[in-house]
Amino acid sequence: MLYSVKLQAQNVNQLLLHSFIRSLSLLIRSQMLPASRQAGIQLSYRPFLYCLNHFFVKTVRKFNALIYSAKSRGFAPKSKTLFLGLLNSKCMTLRRIAGLLLVFVCSASFAQETSEKSEQPAKKSFRPDIPGSIMIELGINVSSGTRPANWSPGFWGSRTFNVYYQYPLRLFKSNVSLVPGIGLSLERWKMTNYYTLSPTANTDGTFPLVSANDLHQFATIKRSMIVNNYLEIPLELRYDTNPEDIARSLSVSIGGRVGVLYDSFTKLDYREFGENKSLKDKQWHGMNQFRYGIISRIGIGGFSMFGYFNLSPMFEAGKGPDMTTMSSMTFGISVSGF
Repeated sequence: MLYSVKLQAQNVNQLLLHSFIRSLSLLIRSQMLPASRQAGIQLSYRPFLYCLNHFFVKTVRKFNALIYSAKSRGFAPKSKTLFLGLLNSKCMTLRRIAGLLLVFVCSASFAQETSEKSEQPAKKSFRPDIPGSIMIELGINVSSGTRPANWSPGFWGSRTFNVYYQYPLRLFKSNVSLVPGIGLSLERWKMTNYYTLSPTANTDGTFPLVSANDLHQFATIKRSMIVNNYLEIPLELRYDTNPEDIARSLSVSIGGRVGVLYDSFTKLDYREFGENKSLKDKQWHGMNQFRYGIISRIGIGGFSMFGYFNLSPMFEAGKGPDMTTMSSMTFGISVSGF
């Protein structure tokens, strides 16, 4: 009986060893094949692993049956202990081999799937294709015409920041384009003598320039600003030396702008009683709520220099300081993105 049990155990071990060698051979072959054929072999791993696991479970059960059969035939305790230990050690070794094989195959399959996913081209992020261009202007304001008394704007502090959206329309495939747009013009005037527009009008309806020190006798004035913000519609006629490649083209344009004043205020920054304070007076102050002017520009690609000449007076007739008819000009640089 002992010889029969050993013979059956030896046959089972041979079958297990044969299955292990076949599975390992299949795994090595699959890793050596191209990626297109590996995908087909990878699909056969799942039924193969299921059958292999089922075969080991049946084998362990057969070992257990042999053990109980030997025990019922009355083997010596020492022989039984040695025989059971031998069978259990062989069984555990084979189960460990099967477990390692299972983990190795699954890891190889997962790594292959990950590599195949990484080889797929990455999806491009969606970017909206908005026609036209955005133009940003930064310029210095200069007053022109008859200036009122005590009108003393600073050079660097009196500036304009403009943002426009433009949509060029090429005329008959020529070098000339019509460029309409819309945007905002933010205009600042910094008074170096700390004068500002009076919060109240005179009896004749004019808004005089008064000293900020007279309005705040116990304060130290740090800055005085007059701010006008416009909503504008520019329209330009542009000539490009290379209209097929605007980014490398020399361009010259001339046109006009019309704007509506939507916000106006004066601002004082001062220090009073040990505290820094800021005061805004939001009102029209007799400002002209509609303006128009001429714009000219020259540049290369998206960079250019411009000049804007305001043809309308800054203040309404009979409402500005000293009933002035003063106007303004702006010179600066502009950058546009295509």
